[in-house]
Amino acid sequence: MNKHHLGAAFRYSYRDTLKSALIFISAMIVIFAANIIISSHSAGNIVTHISYFDFAGCVMIFVLGICSIRDDMRLLIQHGVGRTTSFITNILTALMTALLLTFAGEIIVGIAQLITAPMGNIEVPLFYQFYSNSSGIAAFGDYLWSAAMTIPIYLAVYLLGMAISLLFYRLPKPWKIGVGVGVPVLCFVILPIAGSYHESLLNAVVTPMSRLTAFCFAAPGNMIITALAAALICAVCAWLLFRRAPIK
Repeated sequence: MNKHHLGAAFRYSYRDTLKSALIFISAMIVIFAANIIISSHSAGNIVTHISYFDFAGCVMIFVLGICSIRDDMRLLIQHGVGRTTSFITNILTALMTALLLTFAGEIIVGIAQLITAPMGNIEVPLFYQFYSNSSGIAAFGDYLWSAAMTIPIYLAVYLLGMAISLLFYRLPKPWKIGVGVGVPVLCFVILPIAGSYHESLLNAVVTPMSRLTAFCFAAPGNMIITALAAALICAVCAWLLFRRAPIK
């Protein structure tokens, strides 16, 4: 692995990703501000919860994982950068993007909590506060726990996007259509219908997912372990697909 190539490749790869992330962060600031202004003028005793940054960040970083890997792979390899260096470049890009979105989210939520604390009818919970069942302005330790959970989640989602993108990249066109249409139909049509006739089949799918969800939300450490394990699995799958992917 050429360290000179790694530095140049990372600067190229992260530049476009950084622009997209900054646009997303700017949009979230505007949305948060608009929600706070609208909610502050709402009548009655209804409490408004503004807690969508983490979910929106997952969607954003998932799309980045899908889109970035193919363009980077073509350009970097065609310019003499090895596959290992190219893949490590994308891993570093994923990590830096996860860090950026995490700390931007913590700052936005922290400022929003300070602004809305005197209002009484708006709550802007930090991710960790869903575990601690606390409200109001979060403590410094809450921010550390929240960041420790969010970074591996973002990383896992980015790598999942990479793996899916590379999978579709390597599949022939008929298989792309089959997988793209078949998987949603299987998950949202066939399994629910089959489960209505054979409850054991539905339980075989739902029960493990329910147990995994319960495990993740039982403690912050469980969420971190699960996210890191998911990130590792996605990274291995993405590498196995990447190392044999044809350059088109």
